[in-house]
Amino acid sequence: LLPMFAIPAILSGLVGAFYNIVDQIFIGRIVGLLGNAATNVAFPIVLLCTAVSIMAGVGCSAGFNMAMGRGDTPEAGRFVASCIELMVLAGVVIGVAAGVVLGVLMGSVGWVRRILEPWLTFLRALPPLAYFFLLVIWLGIDEAPKITLLALAALPPAAVATTAAVAAAPVGLVEAARALGASPAQVVRDVVVPAALPETFTGI
Repeated sequence: LLPMFAIPAILSGLVGAFYNIVDQIFIGRIVGLLGNAATNVAFPIVLLCTAVSIMAGVGCSAGFNMAMGRGDTPEAGRFVASCIELMVLAGVVIGVAAGVVLGVLMGSVGWVRRILEPWLTFLRALPPLAYFFLLVIWLGIDEAPKITLLALAALPPAAVATTAAVAAAPVGLVEAARALGASPAQVVRDVVVPAALPETFTGI
């Protein structure tokens, strides 16, 4: 049984890796090196969404099948509802968390903001359903594209709000921290992030 299941999985993984290589070459020729780097920012988010979707999908399907096998239809319905709630929550949390991290990075590092801000603005203007079909093509028809869609829809507003909040941090406090010998990381952690929290939460 091991070769029967392992060989197709290995072949599908190799095909997927080859597709990603060709896809990155194709994208790189169109948008350039910086644009290609910007598109790779979403890759860890997609992997995380895929992992969460597999966890939720396998657990929900197992619980649903056991409940239906016992003839407990209400329990099966609760499994499905819990799975949907978990996927929605996971997608929003992943998108907001990634957006806040990107926002702090974009607000603190100028060249990162110059690279990523046009792409985030473009992604923010797109309706999420406009790229849902691409996610289905890339990730399949299971739960992964749904969670990724929610994450990508929640990421740009959180990133833009956090970037604006970090950029609006009081200059006097930042300069005072630097004058007292704080490192750039300490300035961001102890001055910029606390000052940006209210506006960040408002934007989210």
